[in-house]
Order: sequence, then structure tokens, then C-alpha cells
Amino acid sequence: MNYVFTKNGERKVEHFIQSCVEKRKRMVEEGIDTDDLIDNARNLSAKDILLSINYFHASDLKKHTYSVLITDHFRGELTLIYEADFIKCEKQSIIDDAINKEHLAEDIVDVFENLLDEKNIEIPCNDPTEEGHRHDDGNDAKIYGTEYFDLVAQVRELL
Repeated sequence: MNYVFTKNGERKVEHFIQSCVEKRKRMVEEGIDTDDLIDNARNLSAKDILLSINYFHASDLKKHTYSVLITDHFRGELTLIYEADFIKCEKQSIIDDAINKEHLAEDIVDVFENLLDEKNIEIPCNDPTEEGHRHDDGNDAKIYGTEYFDLVAQVRELL
């Protein structure tokens, strides 16, 4: 089957990815778990979740649960509801277009990220917790966290 995210599904997935990154960081910092073997949260993408739906989802089910190890022993889980968060797409080209739009939106935001880097300008996070963690692990992103994901979503809407 070929599925695509609805707008609600896109928002849910973006929030899930961000929460996995934050949860992983908090669990490691507080000594709840280790990250010696697993760092899936940092590399998690909406494309991974969409591929999971398209590969594993049985067409008679009304929901799909995506699970990913975010530390060595703990998982993050996201349940998406059919027709609310993802829908069938009859044409593969539409799915390809949706995936290409996502990549193009990220590439456009990266152009601005590079410009901000050249000018040594950071866009502050509205969320104090995100702002407090933005430079952890050597991260030097100029657009970070919710601001990054919101900007990508806004650019994708224009495409």
C-alpha cells in the first residue's frame, strides 16, 4: 500500500521526533539509561516513519504504531490513526512528491541555516528548555528545535 501523512499526522510525527530527542537527552543526563549502543533519536526522520507505515501497515488495521529505541533500553512509541494521521495514496508519484517536498523544504531551510552560520546569528528558541539544550553534544545549529521543524513545515506548505 502507499500511504502519506495528513497535516495532522505530519505535526504529530514532528512532535514525536522532537520529544524522542529531548527524552533521550534527559534520560542519559539523569543517569536513567545509557546511549553507548543506540542513538536512533538523533537520526530519526519523518521519512523513516512513513516508510514503516508503507512497509509494515496491514490495510485492514485502523492504526499504526511506530517504535524506536531512543536509548540502550528504552523505546519511544507513536501511534498514528488511519484517515486522521495517514491516508492511502493511489499514485506512487504523489508519495514521491510528498517525500521530495519534505527534502526540498529541509534543503531550503538549510540554505538559511548556512547563511545564519556565516553571519554568526542564532535564532533563539521560544522554549527555554530547548534553548538550554541547543548546544549540547557540540550542536551548533543556528535554527534549532521547534523553530526548525516549524520553519520546515511552513516552507513545505508553500511548495
